[in-house]
Amino acid sequence: MDNVELEILDLINDPVIIIDAKRTLRFINKAAKLIFPGKSIDDDLVAAIRDPGALKAVDQILKDREVEVRGRLTLSAPVEQHFDFKVSLLPESLGELGKAIMLLHDITRVLDAEEFRSAFIGDLSHELRSPLSSLTGFIETLQGPAKEDDNARAHFLQLMENEAHRMKNLIDDLLSLSQLEAEEHIRPSQKVDLVTLASSVILVGKQKALKRNMEIRLNTENVVPSVLGDSDELRRVIRNLVDNAISYGEESSIIEVSINPIDLVYPAHVHGVALSVHNKGTGIEQTDIPRLTERFYRTDKARSRETGGTGLGLAIVKHAINRHRGDLKIESDDIKGTTFTFSIPAFTE
Repeated sequence: MDNVELEILDLINDPVIIIDAKRTLRFINKAAKLIFPGKSIDDDLVAAIRDPGALKAVDQILKDREVEVRGRLTLSAPVEQHFDFKVSLLPESLGELGKAIMLLHDITRVLDAEEFRSAFIGDLSHELRSPLSSLTGFIETLQGPAKEDDNARAHFLQLMENEAHRMKNLIDDLLSLSQLEAEEHIRPSQKVDLVTLASSVILVGKQKALKRNMEIRLNTENVVPSVLGDSDELRRVIRNLVDNAISYGEESSIIEVSINPIDLVYPAHVHGVALSVHNKGTGIEQTDIPRLTERFYRTDKARSRETGGTGLGLAIVKHAINRHRGDLKIESDDIKGTTFTFSIPAFTE
């Protein structure tokens, strides 16, 4: 294996390591240097890899002369990563370079996806089981003790309707989230007037706010340019943020919706528009803020279910803003209240 062939190994995205008979590193390609920072030629393999299974596989190749051994290893630093590996005996003709070659393939994202899918199915099953259990109990009651009781029957039918609506909202949100994730790589291309859109959402939201004696105000101090987006998705984003502010805000308080142009939208690095929704009330714990956009994550589960929340509203907001190549920020404390702000690129001809 000459220098040209070694240079070719540097072009491979997967880490490649070559070792000699004493488990000394003889070659590390660029990808391997990224996951083993500071390691260099003449270092012992154990300085880079301490996984017992991987080291045993190497010994099988070097001592027992196995042709090939496969396995899986986990690296904990600088961040946890998981790899499938293959250790192979090098031909005798390449003895000057080394005795064995180790190829690693990063499967971290695959395992994370499997773990996420398993957790998601568990969470979804729980979310669906709760209203289904309630409906089953109500039906049994109507078939038994409340069978001849008109008042009880009316009461339980209302409860059943509420649970059915809750399941419908959950399914609708799941479908919306699934569609957003499937199309997240496709950037929206419509010209959207965010002020007009927000005004229509607020007009509908005022009825819900009045039930808690709350007021919603729209503030636009400057001329706001149109944005590049999808009007239906952005309407859903604003509605979710306003509904969230109503549900978790302080009664008899004012919800402020502010829209203004900004010089820079991250990560697009272009001019854009920022929309913020602010409500007064008990602040969100700082440890909870990074998790608010996770599916089914709730800081107050009882309050969320009481208000008909599905636990998916902010996850939908996050994925919609990602699709718009925008940014979402959440700020909260007990004194100032809570503010959700999203920014997206302005429309350009």
